[in-house]
Formats: sequence, structure tokens, C-alpha cells
Amino acid sequence: MFPLVAFRPSAAPAARSDRLHGLEAAVPLEHIVDAWRDLARSRGGTDVPMFAKKPDPQEMRARSDHRRRWLGTWSMAVAAFCLACTLTSVLYTVVRINKDIDNAVVALSPAGMGLVNNTANIFQAADHVTEHGSRMLVQSMPLMDHMMNNTDSIVDRLEYLLRHPTITLSLEAPTPGPHAPHT
Repeated sequence: MFPLVAFRPSAAPAARSDRLHGLEAAVPLEHIVDAWRDLARSRGGTDVPMFAKKPDPQEMRARSDHRRRWLGTWSMAVAAFCLACTLTSVLYTVVRINKDIDNAVVALSPAGMGLVNNTANIFQAADHVTEHGSRMLVQSMPLMDHMMNNTDSIVDRLEYLLRHPTITLSLEAPTPGPHAPHT
């Protein structure tokens, strides 16, 4: 373990190496470095420098490439896991919906068939109504033509009377004729 180090303020800055910026170390700095090296040796290392050397640019590039490949690999693994989870949940949802629809079909089939039969009867009745309506139209067309012709002749008579107003007074009974009123 590392020894505990406490700093206390010194009265005046000294030239010794165990003094740092006006603070005096309770344990000399050499003891801390020795403890650090002992700890590194006990873990299997030979010598651990206090300040690491600046790494080589090729080594830095290799580490960066290694980190990038590692990050890419794990990112792809996480993405594949998420995709698998999503597809599994969608597949499960589709299966559940299909089972629910099948259950609804089984539960509603007696009432559903009655509904289908009623709908077919409604369409058949509508077909009969349109068929009878077209027959009525065919049969009533001559009567409607005759009525239109009579209406046309009545309009012609009214126009003639309005153009030539005449008042006829007679003590005799009117004779039936083309312009005489019927009694």
C-alpha cells in the first residue's frame, strides 16, 4: 500500500527535494517513489517510471485504430442485439394479434354468419325493389306521356283564351263542342 502523505506549510522555501512550492512533505518524496516501484514489482512489472515517455506516433495510431475497431465491433454487436430484440418483439406481436383474431372469429362465427345472411337478404331485397321499380316505370311511361300531352293541350287552350278573351252569354244550354265545357 501507499504510505499516507501529508503536507504542512514550511516557514521558508528550502532547496531540498522533499519540499514542494513552500510545502514540506511529512514523508520524503523518495519514499513515495520507492513504494510506488515496490507496488509495481509485486504486480509483476519490472520498473514503472513516474512520468511516462511520450508515445511513438505509430504506436498512438495503432492504439487509435485498435480502439476504433473495438468500438466498431461493440457498436455492431449492440446494434445487432437491438435489431434482434426489435424483430423478436414485432414477431411476437404479430403472432399474438393472429391468435386474438382467430379467437374472435371462433367466438363471433355464429353471430357473424347471421350478420352475413342478413346482409345478403338486404341486398336481395334491394335488387327486388329496383326490379319492381323499373317495371313500374316501364308501365307508367305511356300514362305519363298521355298526362304530359293533356297538360300541353290545356296550356294551349289557356293561351288561346288569354289572346282572344270572349264572353258569351246565352240562355240556351251549351252544345258540346271542341271548346265547350262539359257538364
